[in-house]
Amino acid sequence: MVGFRVLGQVTTTAGPVVRAQARRILALLLVNRNRPVSADAVADALFGDSAPNNASSAVQTNVSRLRSLIGKDSLSLRPAGYVLSVHGNACDADQFEGLIRTASSLNDSPAVLATLEQAIQLWGGRPFAEFAAEEFARTEVARLEQLHATACELRLDALLGCGRAADAVTASESVLAAYPYREGVWAVRMRAMAATGRHVDAIRAYQSYREMLAEETGLVPSAALAALERQLVAAADALGAPPVRASFGADGRGSAVVRDSTRRTGSDGSAGRRTPGEQVGWPASAGTRERAAVAQPRPTPWMGRITQGVELVARRDELALLERCFAVARNGDPQLVTVTGVAGMGKSTLLDAFTRRLRAGAAPFGLGSAGDLFGSDSKKSGGSSDSGSASSTSDVARASSATNVGSGGLTSSKTSSAEIGRRSSPALVPI
Repeated sequence: MVGFRVLGQVTTTAGPVVRAQARRILALLLVNRNRPVSADAVADALFGDSAPNNASSAVQTNVSRLRSLIGKDSLSLRPAGYVLSVHGNACDADQFEGLIRTASSLNDSPAVLATLEQAIQLWGGRPFAEFAAEEFARTEVARLEQLHATACELRLDALLGCGRAADAVTASESVLAAYPYREGVWAVRMRAMAATGRHVDAIRAYQSYREMLAEETGLVPSAALAALERQLVAAADALGAPPVRASFGADGRGSAVVRDSTRRTGSDGSAGRRTPGEQVGWPASAGTRERAAVAQPRPTPWMGRITQGVELVARRDELALLERCFAVARNGDPQLVTVTGVAGMGKSTLLDAFTRRLRAGAAPFGLGSAGDLFGSDSKKSGGSSDSGSASSTSDVARASSATNVGSGGLTSSKTSSAEIGRRSSPALVPI
């Protein structure tokens, strides 16, 4: 019996299919194995809209070559079209799917693991490799890739069930590199980290996934994954791990982040307390009045993400504008810059990159929510904003020129900087 391989390059156990047109026809027939494919569909796969006058002759010639390679019993012509007969595990995709189905029905972790590893060994790369992007193959390719992701996820869970949590953590890295949005893999990774005593790393893994999801898709983790994170936070606190506190993502939803457990040591060797400015990004050169203004900053969506250090891409012009406005503000001319845009387009990443540049250049600045930096007016409003603001002022009631950085380009308008105090959006202030 002739065997067929589609998990990677399209090949047969009968020998290589040398001619490109014959390989294309074989790929089409394997996608539709055991189902008839009309001669017109074969011609369309070969030539698309550019079929020559002798298209039917070309189809017959290539089919004849395939039949001479794999046998007349495997490839037959029926009234409805050409049929490639594939039985049992003659195709690696069918064997792959059958092993995953078997593993899903087992309750014994070692047996599940052995079965899944046998299935994953069949994976030779993207299905139908050279034809994966063709219209006739896309649906089947996507289906097989999802099966592979499921197999990898189940294998991680089986590793954890076999008491091999450390192996599950290591293996999850390559799986997430291939399927970064597979939430089940993130869940197993978090559980495996917790099983090895790495509760803090498990919480950080959740934060990484949440940030990536918000930044790239505007979505949030499922309620089940959020519940798992809360369980890990409770377990970490019970075990005496570094304490956690609330943080807020781009969607405004709260979650836990690990608080740095290190403390400043006083001159007498005793543990000293951080000053308020240190907690929200004030440099040591900041004065007492400025520090007191942000002694208790409220969490904002932006502040939970500003220290993530995501690399910035294609935002040179916006960064240059922010730096120019900051330089003007330091010379005494107040500037209000509002970064606007739809969720996930990179507002927080831009502000993160900007503040990192300021820190690298030792430029003194304050960082916190606008209401905390400019007074208590924000408590009266209780409003929120989906934009990040970088601003400077010595007189909160003074009008300033405003520049908007958004998806619509750069525009200028007149805005009262006192309005900042009535928002909960983040603010950055030169000193």
